[in-house]
Amino acid sequence: MNLLNRNPLPGAGFLMWELSTPFVYLRWFLHNLGYAKSPLYVANGFAMLISFFLARNVFGNYLTYQFLSDTTAAIANPKAGGMSPTGLRASQIVDITLTILNTYWVCKMFQGGLKMLRKQSIDDPKYRSD
Repeated sequence: MNLLNRNPLPGAGFLMWELSTPFVYLRWFLHNLGYAKSPLYVANGFAMLISFFLARNVFGNYLTYQFLSDTTAAIANPKAGGMSPTGLRASQIVDITLTILNTYWVCKMFQGGLKMLRKQSIDDPKYRSD
């Protein structure tokens, strides 16, 4: 039994991708309120990175694999009243595009996190050699 038959709303699983959104907005508010160097800002950034990675890149890639498998099977064996093969292919392209974007953004987030950690270690007096 495939994902399309197991769940009447297969897109609902993809809504899990948005678990990181509250952290994105909190980060924006903290930054605009002048708390960009606060421990809350750093902790929120860490929570945003972890939730983004787990929801979009781990769980999201699993859902993408399931969706692509199921839609490929549906294209090979179309059913009366089902979505057209063209619509299914378009859905696959959208899904792959979003997965690529999620991978791009999580890489940027990891780079930003590493940059922040390096800057903090350079600024920390116990790591200075002078």
